[in-house]
Amino acid sequence: MFKLNFNLNNCKQLAIPLLLFISSLFMNAFIFETYESVLGYEVLTFGWVGFFMGDWAWYANVCFVVACYLFASQQYLKSTVAAVVGFGLSLTALTTTQWFLGFDSGINIKALGAGFYAWALSILLVGLLAYWHDQQPRDED
Repeated sequence: MFKLNFNLNNCKQLAIPLLLFISSLFMNAFIFETYESVLGYEVLTFGWVGFFMGDWAWYANVCFVVACYLFASQQYLKSTVAAVVGFGLSLTALTTTQWFLGFDSGINIKALGAGFYAWALSILLVGLLAYWHDQQPRDED
């Protein structure tokens, strides 16, 4: 049988990155000149389609979930790696220039909103937490 081995203290430490991630869902992710901004939850819902256009940023969400799971399971080095990969993927959004969903031709993105930065920061925070824990001396039994 599969047993989850989460450390309650680690789960508490994930509160800030998780709250930051959740709050990013209700902030502007993409800002356009002529259309209403796209909120983070819309990007989360439809961003996986970016795979077909060479936009990989959405897949940072998968890395975020994996990094949180590994952190809660006290697998700090693996969590750090997952978060670094996720943060790297999130930065690929900086090269995204158009939003295509619901439009025949893409609409130009004027700027990335606060939701993008909160989202990327949440991934980075998990990585920093995991790295910090990984560098702590271990208790030898």
